[in-house]
Amino acid sequence: MIEPGCEKANDSLVDTDDHVIYHPTADRLPNEAVNAGPVKKNSHEQFDRDPFVQNAKVPIRDARGKIRVGNNGNVLYHAINSSDALPNIDYLHRHNISTESSSKECFDLFLPVHRRRQDHPNAFTLEEMTTWTNRKAYLANAGKGGSNYSNWKPFSIDEVQKHLGIYIFNGLSPSPQVTMKFNTQEKDPVNGNDFVASAFGVNAIRRHKEFKFFFACADPLVPTPNRKTHPN
Repeated sequence: MIEPGCEKANDSLVDTDDHVIYHPTADRLPNEAVNAGPVKKNSHEQFDRDPFVQNAKVPIRDARGKIRVGNNGNVLYHAINSSDALPNIDYLHRHNISTESSSKECFDLFLPVHRRRQDHPNAFTLEEMTTWTNRKAYLANAGKGGSNYSNWKPFSIDEVQKHLGIYIFNGLSPSPQVTMKFNTQEKDPVNGNDFVASAFGVNAIRRHKEFKFFFACADPLVPTPNRKTHPN
């Protein structure tokens, strides 16, 4: 959206003599190379951005606000600007959710805990990822008497879901390190989170290290295919 007073970015070069980090091997470089700083451009804090324009289909409602249905029983739709759109009603009915469903219920549609009747036979599930993660840990000789993370215990589906969720949360509210969110807000007012600290418990950092080390999105017992025959 173009805001009043916005200008195009200024491509004029900025004098960077005061901000030059010289090459560590400067004694072996010609003078012109040593004194050459990084090329920087000056840009305004405001800039032009084209507005996002896209239409989306929404249900047609009658004068009383009731959703209209065609002769075939399907919901009738018309196109409006996407910023004013609503979820696809047929999709909601098909997956047994509603406009009042929680974010967790919507997330489960894309990464379900268990494979449902309507899912593809090879659909990705948290249950399988938990199995593969624990299997990878066993293969790495983790756990009591093992050589890697001797205090490791098998992950539960709930734990795997939490550790994946913390990355989503960090994407929405970034911290320098994900593990900073395991602190209470009293200990770290900026990056700490009481809800996360309560959900993960006192051993959160250690457990998260184990998760990062062993997490698997594929069965570790399945041989890796040849890159020439399976380039992707």
